[in-house]
Amino acid sequence: MNSYTRATITAVFAYALWGCGAPAPDADPSGDTTAAALSQPNGGLTTTDEAPDFGDPAVAALPELSTAVGVDALLDEGGSYAGDAVAAPQRHVYRVMVLWGHLPRPQDGAAAALPAAPAAPIDWTGSLAVDGGRLSVRRTLAFDRGDSVAARTDPARVDFVSRTEPFVDGMALTVRADGPSPVLHFRTAAATLDLALPDADGAVHYLADGRNGVFYSAYEESATCRQGFVFGHWSRIRSQLGLFRGRVLDAGGAPAGAIRGLWGANRAGERVFFGKHISNRGVFDGLLGGAYDAGHFAGVWGLRDGQRGEMHGRYFDGVERADGRGPFLGRWRESCAAR
Repeated sequence: MNSYTRATITAVFAYALWGCGAPAPDADPSGDTTAAALSQPNGGLTTTDEAPDFGDPAVAALPELSTAVGVDALLDEGGSYAGDAVAAPQRHVYRVMVLWGHLPRPQDGAAAALPAAPAAPIDWTGSLAVDGGRLSVRRTLAFDRGDSVAARTDPARVDFVSRTEPFVDGMALTVRADGPSPVLHFRTAAATLDLALPDADGAVHYLADGRNGVFYSAYEESATCRQGFVFGHWSRIRSQLGLFRGRVLDAGGAPAGAIRGLWGANRAGERVFFGKHISNRGVFDGLLGGAYDAGHFAGVWGLRDGQRGEMHGRYFDGVERADGRGPFLGRWRESCAAR
């Protein structure tokens, strides 16, 4: 994050967690209602309970990570590897989400949509592996007919078949490493990468076409913090204005609620976002707010009791309306107790 973005986040934090009772904004044809809400405290969002998924068909239609593909047969009923001789306290445990496929570059200030490029199938068939540790497949994202996870024979490696066009595929993994800072080896027909754990919200690894690539989010598990991921759709209404809708995911990629909000430039010219997160049943869990810029977002993960956690990640907005699906992926963390 550059100094401009950090300053904007500081300004947003000053008021990002106090409700004002206004109705939650939604898409409007001109975008004027959404744009006006960006200059209100909390973006005009309330602290009331909602229907599950906000009663919003666009939220309900978001893909969930599925356990139907890639069930890890190497794990015993307690979630540990059979024959694993290293006790849990001696291990470093990392939670990882990896996305690959169409990741349109953000063009926040572009005034008009670019012509849509034809979607080209990309073959991502290959493997993920770790040295000096074990990995387990918790869930898969958007694996379609013909995609699959191979039967596991090596606890340090998973082989899979995956092909994408204008969408993304992905996996939620748990990595148990013998030492700190392990490296996850991504070896596929489309790309060969080494992904350091945990990540520092680093660069997207693009293919030569500049449109498809790999991004991952990872953190080390802690007994003092509740943590997880956010994943969803970062949609554009017009230049410097849009909405986001997503799922709150727990450490293993299971659904733990939903988020919905707005992003754009407020009257002061700051690039800000506001949102609200709810439980799977629609119970209000907290408000969130922060700043975005050049593909990064970061801010406060607010809780219903007034405590503040944090969140950050990457969005892939793009302006290719026909095939730019605009995913976002990031991490959330509640306030941590002292060790």
